[in-house]
Amino acid sequence: MNLVVGAGPAGLAVGQALRERGLRCLILERGHTVAPAWHRHYERLHLHTSKRFSSLPGMPFPDHVPTYPSRRQVIEYLQAYAERFDLSPRFGVTVVLATGLNTVPALHSSRYVNGARWAGRRALVVGAGNSGAEIALDLAEHGARAELSVRGRLHVTLRDTLGLPTRFRRSC
Repeated sequence: MNLVVGAGPAGLAVGQALRERGLRCLILERGHTVAPAWHRHYERLHLHTSKRFSSLPGMPFPDHVPTYPSRRQVIEYLQAYAERFDLSPRFGVTVVLATGLNTVPALHSSRYVNGARWAGRRALVVGAGNSGAEIALDLAEHGARAELSVRGRLHVTLRDTLGLPTRFRRSC
């Protein structure tokens, strides 16, 4: 029996790959749902890579899902993935050895839901990575006076160029 720690995207993909090779596995998950980190993320989160390059082995995102799926669409996709490949994680099991980026979440994104409570107030977002920039935008759209604090120069690019994801566009 193979042991897979975590029922997030990586754990589900490993579980599917093992099953595809005829190997039994047990997926252990500390949370009580598939991809618990995605359930904790802020509401307006979208994938920052196109669905084409973000799907798990053996199952692309559905055609009706936009190029950059929302948090809810990613959760639905991961749940459907677990069901399709009959991956049944054992929930509520803590494996002390399992540490990772999501085990120690950053305060600015892990507790953020939306900008409603900051309407009319000033807000400082530290960092202009994908989450920081998107949270700052959400705050502004909810009427907050959001400012970004960054360490150095920013390189801002369009997400899409001529309908293609900029990140994966081939250069001439």
